[in-house]
Amino acid sequence: MKHTRWLILAASICLLATPRASHAAWNIGTDFGLSFFSPEEGDGITTVGWGSGMTTLLPVFQPGLRVGFQLGGPSHELVTTSSLALLAVEDETLRTFQAMVGYQHNFSVDQPMRLFVNGGLGLNSLGDDDDNFTALAFGAGFGVRRMLGSGHGALRFEGRIDHQMEFEEDDVTVFPAANVFGVKIGWELWD
Repeated sequence: MKHTRWLILAASICLLATPRASHAAWNIGTDFGLSFFSPEEGDGITTVGWGSGMTTLLPVFQPGLRVGFQLGGPSHELVTTSSLALLAVEDETLRTFQAMVGYQHNFSVDQPMRLFVNGGLGLNSLGDDDDNFTALAFGAGFGVRRMLGSGHGALRFEGRIDHQMEFEEDDVTVFPAANVFGVKIGWELWD
């Protein structure tokens, strides 16, 4: 639990310390997600979630808190997404953490309705007080962003496919190799 507190504190400081730049230089938001987890072996899982597109402690890659930073103009964005789930019972803590960093290209940035494509690389971590397991993931998405009239927000609709790499320890599959197909509807607040 001690490491988790430091992680939350560090993330909060990074968000609060972000310098204010020109209008719409950065944005923050989340998604409502519907995901289809399709492992290479075994049964699939369908999840619905606010923020992450997954149920709380499944080892399924679908982060949900989104922070975007413009790279030299509104057509190019560095996008980070993450989610954290904690379950604490007496002296034990179970946690999942997902994070992805990627690039997003926005089309027709002078229009209120904008198409985009994106891709990224990330990780999925599952751990408790004694062990921590991490699997890599990568994926791509496409969608449309509808800017709100005030210019300080947007609605998003996105389709995604992500691939989670398999992770085994002592011949036990912690994270199965799987494809995750997702549909997200979300919002963003703009600086």
